[in-house]
Amino acid sequence: MAALGGNDAFWKYADLLYANTRSNGDGVPPAKLTSLAAGLGIDKARFNECANGNRYAKLIKDELQEGEAAGILGTPGNILRDNRSGKVLLRQEVQGSGLIDALLSPVPEARYTAPQRDLAKRISRLFPHR
Repeated sequence: MAALGGNDAFWKYADLLYANTRSNGDGVPPAKLTSLAAGLGIDKARFNECANGNRYAKLIKDELQEGEAAGILGTPGNILRDNRSGKVLLRQEVQGSGLIDALLSPVPEARYTAPQRDLAKRISRLFPHR
């Protein structure tokens, strides 16, 4: 999605996926994926070409294997890594404010990039900090 509509479209689409996901691991019906993207102004043909292509297949497979190896068996699941040191700070399925604590504690606020601050704000709205 980010390749077609940028970072904002990616996050809006992610929000739509969670809002439209059925319970018990059924996810979003595949037939609905294109219409959700189109609702964000993404061209349906380009979306289908991207979704059905193999451009990101290796990346997706590698990240899926990394999550499974870390013990993450559901969604949303997170592996929070310090990009400077490579150190893994947190591996878990999201529970309470654990992700927020991990996002905010390892790096002083002044060293956050704008996207990191934006992500922390989005997450803090979902999981109010203690």
